[in-house]
Amino acid sequence: MRQTIHAALVAALLAGAFAGCEPERSADAAGAEEGPAVVVTVHPIASLMRMVAGPAARITELLPAGVNPATYDPTPLAAREVASARLVVRVGGAVDDWVAGMVEDADVPVVVLTQGMHLIGATDQPGTGNPHVWLDPILVRDTLLPRMLEALEGVAPDSAEGLRRRAGAVADSLTALDATIRTILSGIKSRDFVASHAAWNYFAARYGLVQVGVLHPSPGQELGARELATLVNDARRMHAAGVIAEPQLGEAGVQALATELKLPVEIADPLGATDLPDRSSYFDLMRYNAHAFARALGAG
Repeated sequence: MRQTIHAALVAALLAGAFAGCEPERSADAAGAEEGPAVVVTVHPIASLMRMVAGPAARITELLPAGVNPATYDPTPLAAREVASARLVVRVGGAVDDWVAGMVEDADVPVVVLTQGMHLIGATDQPGTGNPHVWLDPILVRDTLLPRMLEALEGVAPDSAEGLRRRAGAVADSLTALDATIRTILSGIKSRDFVASHAAWNYFAARYGLVQVGVLHPSPGQELGARELATLVNDARRMHAAGVIAEPQLGEAGVQALATELKLPVEIADPLGATDLPDRSSYFDLMRYNAHAFARALGAG
């Protein structure tokens, strides 16, 4: 396989048409200077919790931008953030297992947002299953958001009225975001795609897409020659339209696979970051990803 890029970039759909669908992000919502410290493991959850918290709590996120959660080695600064927190909020599963030891050492209360949920691919072993639940905005609205609100009310009970009001606004915005994503994806010519790794199961299930297979079946591991040949055959048989890469993972293997399949590569980002203008909030991130899938799947 040659390592070249076959990019088929189509003009972004509905650019900016829904830019105002999320709650206004005031200086307070971007992170209160005072209030109890709440540490959150990953950016998308931290972004949502800032919107709900407003001035009632100070939200800090741990995972640095562009870092693969599977290979992240927490820094001493991260350990200090956890030790000084009133609460740690994590997703659960492999995406933030790295925080478990710090929480235990610091003896800090922790909320695991996916606890008790039926995760895709879960087995009888605790902590198994796909943890990327935040990539389904309706699942966020109906399951994760109430748990975030409850966690914040626990550390800031005097601010409960404001927390509930802001959570209601976020819930309405998640409903609007779902409609936006459906509009962005309405022009796709195919629903089948190949992914760098299985971050997109919940997104695909919500929007009727089909993940044919993944290049990285587990963190830090690529397919062997036989499994890769099977993936190529499956992608051809199902007429996959595009390959989804991720900024946290190496691109060489993805580009080589796309070259072999003669398919375009688009970068979608399951995590985002505060300092990325087009992915700085949860809502920005999800619109960014919807446009990436639309281009990969042939929308025009």
